[in-house]
Amino acid sequence: MMASSNPTQTIAFQGTFGAYSDLACRRVYPEMATLPCTQFEDAFAAVSEGRAALAMIAIENSVKAVDLALRAVGGASYFKRLPLERLYRDVRAGLYHPFDTDESLEFLGKSAFGLPMMEE
Repeated sequence: MMASSNPTQTIAFQGTFGAYSDLACRRVYPEMATLPCTQFEDAFAAVSEGRAALAMIAIENSVKAVDLALRAVGGASYFKRLPLERLYRDVRAGLYHPFDTDESLEFLGKSAFGLPMMEE
């Protein structure tokens, strides 16, 4: 579903139509239109400006987003009673879970067919 004129049924993401972030939005919120944004900060701005109801940020950008939030909130963000502490832990842990970036898929494909990993 392309960008909608109804912001309450729109989810912003960083990337272009058809990118993994777009596909993730469509999978989790199939009833919503997607709104591509150049930077992840633009996706947040789309929500705060009322152009989208939600924003979905891929794990690589989530680390950057949480780091910015931690910097804005300061030391209080580490208290267990605040959700930011949990978000920080979760996005950091996400970096070590299995992933499906293009580089990973290329590595797996080359491994399966015995192709050299690096260009010579």
